[in-house]
Amino acid sequence: MMTVSSHPLVHEYLSRLHATAVAALPKGQAEDLLADITEHLDTATDGGTADEATVRSAIDRLGSPDEVVAAALGSASGVVGIPPTSYAGPGTTGGLPAAATTPAAPTYRLEKAALVLLVAAELIALLLPLSVLLWVAGLVCLALATAWQGRDRVLAWAFVATGLPMFLGSLVGAGLLATMVSSVCTSTSAPGGGVAETTCTQNSGTPWVGVVVVVLALSYVVAQIATLRRLTRALH
Repeated sequence: MMTVSSHPLVHEYLSRLHATAVAALPKGQAEDLLADITEHLDTATDGGTADEATVRSAIDRLGSPDEVVAAALGSASGVVGIPPTSYAGPGTTGGLPAAATTPAAPTYRLEKAALVLLVAAELIALLLPLSVLLWVAGLVCLALATAWQGRDRVLAWAFVATGLPMFLGSLVGAGLLATMVSSVCTSTSAPGGGVAETTCTQNSGTPWVGVVVVVLALSYVVAQIATLRRLTRALH
């Protein structure tokens, strides 16, 4: 006598389901789940006598064994009951619970917090030590964030995490450049006790150093903005 479990496709599917269920569920719950699925397939395939296309369709509507077991784990009762006449496939209210097969959308709280804290620290860089505290908190969030991997993670550390140090460093650099540009004045007395003549000469230091610093600073800002846009897009 032909039974549903003797059909090659059904037999293979039930074997995989049994192995997955036994590994993930208590024994009684695994047996109940296997019985429910077997009964459903028996009804959907006329006891295994339906053509191969019908059998494949019935199995596809069930979903993979992993999905079925996940639904059983997420169900309130612990046993998935599948009404044969109303089953509509995984993720629907007529079959396996949608909540068990549809993962919740990630919130990316750590990633968003890292961007907000690091950018805020850079914007209020002169409000020490508040800016430093925000910067440290941002670094912690960035270290714990997992959404950015590979190149995105490298860019985040290179152009977002370094914002505050780069800003403070640029201020120090600007002060050093200012000391390189100074005026030296000398006074000479006119013959016969006339009005003294004052001559001033400007020491411009090394002009190309200032140009290089400005170009590097602008390049960093452009790279930082591009990185922030890239990281933000990765969270959507």
